[in-house]
Amino acid sequence: MTGAFLTFAIISGLGWLIDVSSAVGLVQLGISPFVASFVGAGLAVTFVFVVSRWVIFQAQEARRANDFAIYVAWQIFAITVASLLVAAIAHLLAPLASRLIAATAVLPDPLAAATGAGKVIVTPLTLVANFLFMRWLSQRHAAPRGTS
Repeated sequence: MTGAFLTFAIISGLGWLIDVSSAVGLVQLGISPFVASFVGAGLAVTFVFVVSRWVIFQAQEARRANDFAIYVAWQIFAITVASLLVAAIAHLLAPLASRLIAATAVLPDPLAAATGAGKVIVTPLTLVANFLFMRWLSQRHAAPRGTS
């Protein structure tokens, strides 16, 4: 399991880059942190699903469509919860980000920077939850141990 989790973490890291860069970019364009987080996460989880199923879990082709539907249902729930957390964190951190931007003139829009920080804070929770869900989803069709 350790090797599978490490590989999942690497694949998820690439997905995370898609997620955060999309979310921060969308907030810079005037989209709300919740919607931007939801869109970025949607792009990322689709990437993670496809790549991790192929690389880690090696699921059978016949079950992919049904499993993807179950995964999408899970992700709608998980992304909604995570996006609400990110939006709340972003709005809490925006005043601090505004002060940092004024002091450094390096960071992007304060709300965009705070959205990125919110994504960072929520990531460990979503990483573990998604790995456990993907493992369950991929192994639910396997025969129980000790049977043929």
